[in-house]
Amino acid sequence: MSEQPRDDKVLATGRKKIRVRVSQLRESRQFAMLGVPEMVGLACSGIILVAVIVSYFYFLTPARARLKSIQEENARLRTRIVAAQQGVDLNASPQSTVEEINQSLDRFEREALLVRSQGRLDLYARLNDMIQRHKLRNTAGPVYATLEPLGGPGAPATAARAGNARWQSLYPGISISVTVEGPYPNLRRFLTEVETSRHFIVINAVEFEGVTDANSQSGASIVSLRLDMATYFQRGGA
Repeated sequence: MSEQPRDDKVLATGRKKIRVRVSQLRESRQFAMLGVPEMVGLACSGIILVAVIVSYFYFLTPARARLKSIQEENARLRTRIVAAQQGVDLNASPQSTVEEINQSLDRFEREALLVRSQGRLDLYARLNDMIQRHKLRNTAGPVYATLEPLGGPGAPATAARAGNARWQSLYPGISISVTVEGPYPNLRRFLTEVETSRHFIVINAVEFEGVTDANSQSGASIVSLRLDMATYFQRGGA
């Protein structure tokens, strides 16, 4: 009779312990910070974050750079358009525009160009004088060729022009080709005087080349200068 209550008491104590452990296990599962589902969700979030960062630097940043470049180019072109339109009357008639161009050409011809007969002889004499005065040796030329005005007699009828004809303009002129040798400083002074001449001279080609001169006593290096030029005259003097 005394063993039965003792067994019931032992069973009740064991059941109580089991319930306490089950309750603790449930609480630990409930309040655990990272379980398997949480770890999977966190990994997916990290992958998405990395994809967003990569997309930003791979797509958005270059697109913004291209947009900025296009905006800067647009602003530059607008500035050029505004500058080109300054002093231009957009409402002017074609006839007034043509008259303004003709007046500008006539003013250039009167103020910058010499009469053909006078300018040609003066140019020949002045070029020879400059060569002698700067102590240069004339090795080729000067070779002169007449340039007829475009549309004038003797001018090529086709648009494709070669040789001296490519230097033709609205005005009659002369093409000059000359090669001289001498010390480099002398050649530079000669070239400067040609550029500042009162003749309207267009220098089309300049070529410097070193020359070996065994007869040079001064020890200065000798340089060869080849010049291709063209000068133009007033149409009324043709």
